[in-house]
Amino acid sequence: MSPGWRSPGLVDTTAPRVLDVPDRRKPPTPMFDGGAGATLRYLMSIDEPESGFWKGRVIFSGPGGARITVPLGLEDRGGPFPFCGDQEVVVTSAVACDVVLNVPAGSPSGSGQSRRSC
Repeated sequence: MSPGWRSPGLVDTTAPRVLDVPDRRKPPTPMFDGGAGATLRYLMSIDEPESGFWKGRVIFSGPGGARITVPLGLEDRGGPFPFCGDQEVVVTSAVACDVVLNVPAGSPSGSGQSRRSC
């Protein structure tokens, strides 16, 4: 570090905001799992206008206190732009990420929801 250089401090003052987590099934319908487990797909919209999004997680909470955490983040595939799941990311301040939720076999039945965490 050169003499006289000073850190400007924390640049980003806000956490990313999850704008939407729509179900990718067309049309969205209730999911039935006969006990063998299921795979659900979502397209998450994330807004991070200050420093841009690069990684995070989404937490799905279900019946009986069940929780599944799915990590997500930007991935370099050697092209000009990174990907988040199968979505190419051109601008990191407004990102769409594919989220794949694998519900394990034997999970409790009932309804669940996503906790918007990043």
